[in-house]
Amino acid sequence: MKCQFIKSDNTQCRANHIKDSTFCFRHDPTSNEARIVASSKGGQNRVLQGVYGEKVKLTSPTDIRKFLGTVINGVWTGQVPVPVGSSMGFLAKCWLEAHSASEIQASLEGKPQKPMLYLDDSQKAIISEGITQAFKKAYTPAQAEKIRIGVQKIEEEITK
Repeated sequence: MKCQFIKSDNTQCRANHIKDSTFCFRHDPTSNEARIVASSKGGQNRVLQGVYGEKVKLTSPTDIRKFLGTVINGVWTGQVPVPVGSSMGFLAKCWLEAHSASEIQASLEGKPQKPMLYLDDSQKAIISEGITQAFKKAYTPAQAEKIRIGVQKIEEEITK
C-alpha cells in the first residue's frame, strides 16, 4: 500500500507505507525522532569526504606502488579512514588494469611482434625431427598429420 501523504502539488506520495501505519517513514507523524536520527547518520557518511594527502601524479605502476604504500600506512596509523583506503586500493587496481591494457594495445598496434626464439635452419631441422619422432610415439599417423598441419599454419603466421 502507498503512503497516504498528499504533497503540496496535490499528488500522493508514491513511497510504500511502513508497518502499522498508513504513511511512509518520511511522512509518518510518529517517527519524527527516528527521522532526525536517520538524517544525522546520513550526514555522518559525508565525514569521509576530505583531503587525506597531497595531489599525486600517477604515470607508472611504480607510482601506484608508492601511492598504495602511502595509503596503507595512512590507514594503519589512523590518518586515513578504512573506507577511503579501500576505495584508493580499488581505484589503483583499476588504474593498473587500464595501464596494462593500454600497453598491450600499443604493442599490438604500433610494433611488429618479435619471435621469442631465433633459430637457424639446422636448429629448426633438429627440432622438427625431434617433434616428428615424439609424435610417432604418442599419436596415430592421422593425429600426427593433423597436428603437423596445425603447426605449419602457426609457423606461416609467425613468419609473415
